[in-house]
Amino acid sequence: MTFLSVSLACSSVEKASLPETVGTLDLVKYQGTWNQLAAIPNDFQSDCLTNTTAEYRMLDSGRVKVVNRCETKKGTIKVIEGRARVNPTYNQYSKLQVTFVKLLGWIWAFGGNYWILEIDKDYTTTVIGEPGFKYGWILSRKKSLEKSEYKRLSSILSEKGYDPCRFIISSTTVQKQQQDLALCNILKGEDSVKILKMEECPESPNCVSTQTKQMKKRMAPVPTNLSPAETIKAIKEVVLEKPNTQLIQESPHSLHFIFTSRVFGFVDDVIFLIDTESNLVHYRSASRIGYSDLGANKRRMARLSQELLKKLDKTGTSL
Repeated sequence: MTFLSVSLACSSVEKASLPETVGTLDLVKYQGTWNQLAAIPNDFQSDCLTNTTAEYRMLDSGRVKVVNRCETKKGTIKVIEGRARVNPTYNQYSKLQVTFVKLLGWIWAFGGNYWILEIDKDYTTTVIGEPGFKYGWILSRKKSLEKSEYKRLSSILSEKGYDPCRFIISSTTVQKQQQDLALCNILKGEDSVKILKMEECPESPNCVSTQTKQMKKRMAPVPTNLSPAETIKAIKEVVLEKPNTQLIQESPHSLHFIFTSRVFGFVDDVIFLIDTESNLVHYRSASRIGYSDLGANKRRMARLSQELLKKLDKTGTSL
């Protein structure tokens, strides 16, 4: 869905790990406008603020015209056009390839995977994924869904190999009040959602966070199956094994580390917060001085989050 990046086409995964798509798909019925109701945060939609839609129309050539729109933070309407086709690698209607790159013609070498993992019988709600599990979307003809429907889609995402907590509810004219909540929090109901808040990232690019409203700097929180005490212990074990790292503050639900660069002695603050209601670990990493960190904070937290995913995915108390 929406502004797919070139990186989708570069996924390299084992065949056994691929998410299962729907068995049959009627592209004619699939035509029309879809509203984005939830998505895994990504860079290529970072300037979209609300009312993100995708419109599909069959062409005589057998390909699909794609027109994506969203309202930006500047109050303008962003529109981008592309083309979709059945991916020749798989030759299935549920496994499409989408490109937004056009020179003399559409460049499929830069196309991304668009896999339809679920669609209801009335073609009103669908789940989109891709073989690398890096991107995902929930789309609907409606601008909001009932909690029961979100629960059904959450179960489907889990069955397909996705973590529903990575999906952030998208803003529409109907569900603005739920914007920035993870899908797993929506399922718990508004009264039980208690998300700990960290300081917003500055405008400079040397910061990333799971809670920032700046999409280019947003990263996905890490789910935990452990108790808060065990989660704190696991985070400390993962982080403190890194060189030039120091723990400067600890509470039952938070940790504050500093990372010091070897050469210049620059200091970055890394904070972890445990949301006990949703069993998620939120984090923020930011440089104390300077403007650009050349992506250092993002690379660091990408590595740490992958290590924590494995460390916190336990059912016992073996730590």
